[in-house]
Amino acid sequence: MEKYFTISVIISVLNTVRDLEDTIRSILYQTMDFEQKIQLIIVNGSSGDICEEVCKKYKALYPENIIYLCLDGQTGENAGRIAGMKYAVGKYITFLHAGSMWSLNAFERAADFFETCGEDIDLVSADTELIEAVNEKIPFNQKLTEHKIIDINEQYSDILYRSSSCIMRTKTVQKYSWGEHQGRWGDLLLIHQVLLRRQKYGRLSAEVLHYCHKGVGQDAVLEPDCGGELKELSNGIYQESMKRSGCILPMVQYLLACVLGECFQQTTVLSGDERQKCFDSVLTDLLLQIEDQYLLETENVDRVVQKVLAAYKHGVDIRDEIGWMRKMERQYQDLCRYFDKTNRNYGVLKEWFLSHIQGKRVSDFFERNHYQKIAVYGMAELGQFLVLELRDSGFDVKYGIDRRAGAIAAGIPVLTLEHELPLVDVVIVTAVYFFNQIADSLTDRLECPVISIEDVLYSIP
Repeated sequence: MEKYFTISVIISVLNTVRDLEDTIRSILYQTMDFEQKIQLIIVNGSSGDICEEVCKKYKALYPENIIYLCLDGQTGENAGRIAGMKYAVGKYITFLHAGSMWSLNAFERAADFFETCGEDIDLVSADTELIEAVNEKIPFNQKLTEHKIIDINEQYSDILYRSSSCIMRTKTVQKYSWGEHQGRWGDLLLIHQVLLRRQKYGRLSAEVLHYCHKGVGQDAVLEPDCGGELKELSNGIYQESMKRSGCILPMVQYLLACVLGECFQQTTVLSGDERQKCFDSVLTDLLLQIEDQYLLETENVDRVVQKVLAAYKHGVDIRDEIGWMRKMERQYQDLCRYFDKTNRNYGVLKEWFLSHIQGKRVSDFFERNHYQKIAVYGMAELGQFLVLELRDSGFDVKYGIDRRAGAIAAGIPVLTLEHELPLVDVVIVTAVYFFNQIADSLTDRLECPVISIEDVLYSIP
């Protein structure tokens, strides 16, 4: 008897084992009963023995729910989806990459939303949160307080940009075919073909999230020779829009503007030859089909790129000038950081000098706090001055820490963060400009206070 599943999940594993188990567990531990309602199809595009061991382990644990496929060298993402779709029997379906995960309430909430809406929608989506950057602003997130149906004719800028943040009706997905040759934008085309069928989709509230590592499942990333793939994406979406509405809808224009904008932003750092190789040969044709309004509204690129993209559409290419300007901005920012760092160090030296004139000693701080075994982070001039004063006052400076350890002669052992760090009573950081980052890096390494030399000097009465 064939088992009924509410949702089928296809995981593509391509050349990486990164966080594969986390992705699988995000499916196993859903509030929706995994063994009764979830089918998991793992497609391994020849990602090595370790990946295969992980996949086979979970297949053995849940033989009735998990299908494991090895494609023997067919590494394309679309090849994996095509293979997985042959086995998908769930009412709904979602495609994930290894390293991409759903919050544990996602499937239950999505299925309930589909049932509430009847046949009005074929797709629901959720906000994405990057695991490495929790507070980073993610384009196209909506942060809804409750589930909502989005009408793309009324809200054209509420686009979908990650296929792995979408859950779709399987019977609708099966109406569309896509080949292995379609490249990395194949799934972006698929979800918009599904979307354009009813021109509405469901958006889950912000309590339901799709989690993703940076670079995992990003559909619009520039690669060499991507011009042909871009043209396939635009032609496919344009054709579906014309078929369903008789025109190129604003949402379609806005989506393509965002895709081209992200690619265009990356070309500001490429040479002319590399640009031509990437997509310049088709860029102008694609831009001419997009109204300037949508080019100037793209959420995923900055204002400068928006304007440069619109100028390029009208025959003015100023990417070299923008690339030069960005380079100058980076150099200016580097100089500002250098002067800020130098000024902070000068302030420390000034305060230290004034303390000496007034008969105060840094060692008073260590005596008052009963610190005897000390480590010093940052073994440039400030660090070496501190070591000399502490040793002259009878304190035991166990070691210094500095990324240039091999090039520093300080009369004490100098280690890097890669070394085993012996226990001490306190670590004093003399690299004051980077104190917060340094303190964070030491928190899990040593169970002792980490204090800036600035705080030491300003605490001396």
